[in-house]
Amino acid sequence: NDTDTDTRNPNLTHKQFKMTVKVHQVATGEVFSVEARNVEQLKKQITQEKGIPTYHQAILTQKGKLMENEDLLEEGSEVQLSMGLNGGCGAGCNLCGAGAGCRCEIL
Repeated sequence: NDTDTDTRNPNLTHKQFKMTVKVHQVATGEVFSVEARNVEQLKKQITQEKGIPTYHQAILTQKGKLMENEDLLEEGSEVQLSMGLNGGCGAGCNLCGAGAGCRCEIL
């Protein structure tokens, strides 16, 4: 509920530590808002609202930089949601130069 407190800082209420983030879904152009404090929470909210598994989600900054789960979000942040392809692109490992960190993306 809205009166829950953040256990790290009892002076912060629920509404103060959950930030409203605008998500731009790259593949469809859809834009929607989600409340989350970090990228991990954002992915879980997207799964609940849109049914997209967290392991298929890549959250990017507006400039296209991949965000990590522990990255904190600010009120009013805008991010891009890109989704990984099932089975990859078929081009072969390390074609993009990313090595073991390769994630084939739709866009």
